[in-house]
Amino acid sequence: MDGIRASKRPASSTPDNKEADNKEADNKETETKKCVDESKSKIRQLPPEIVVTILSNLGHRDLVACRQVCTQWKHHVDNLHLQARAFYRRCHPTAYAASLLKPVECYRSLIRNNLSGFGDEGKASIKQLDSLLGHQYFPKVLFFTIARVLTRTKAFICKPITTIQHSSWVINADFSPDGHHLVTVSIDNTAKILGLVNGQWQEKATIQHSGRVDNASFSLDG
Repeated sequence: MDGIRASKRPASSTPDNKEADNKEADNKETETKKCVDESKSKIRQLPPEIVVTILSNLGHRDLVACRQVCTQWKHHVDNLHLQARAFYRRCHPTAYAASLLKPVECYRSLIRNNLSGFGDEGKASIKQLDSLLGHQYFPKVLFFTIARVLTRTKAFICKPITTIQHSSWVINADFSPDGHHLVTVSIDNTAKILGLVNGQWQEKATIQHSGRVDNASFSLDG
């Protein structure tokens, strides 16, 4: 009849069809688990030196995932400091990494004390770094640890330490690589050099110029 459309309703799934679908799903899950187990078995059969070679060439993110594969891989990643080494490869050279020309000296004289202000995270980092002093990978672990602590810090509280006297605007300031000296420049035609003595900043020299000073910095060797 005109104006009337007939539609065919889809047949509802029968108990037999549901049982077949469930069986197929179970078979796929079993096959997937079998493939995973076979892959893990092959991984465990790799010689340790091959595993270390592979892991040593991976990036930091991949190593984070590899630590979860098995206990052996986690052991290699942690004991050989592979995450720190991968992070260092990716980020080096940078101005800060290049400035760590004497990492142990820099750590003992400045960084160790600074890390103590980062709560439990800082204390744990100090304990790890103290145990690695003189280790061949110490510079890389140090660089990685500093980055990790800073990225996990939600906020910084700045405390006034000293006042540097200029008669006009300060244009730039720069720390020496070892953190023991500071130079400031100003439109008052001067540059000032300060040194850290017993935890206090003391003025070492004032350099007069005939015009405004826009920039000053320390070389990487101090």
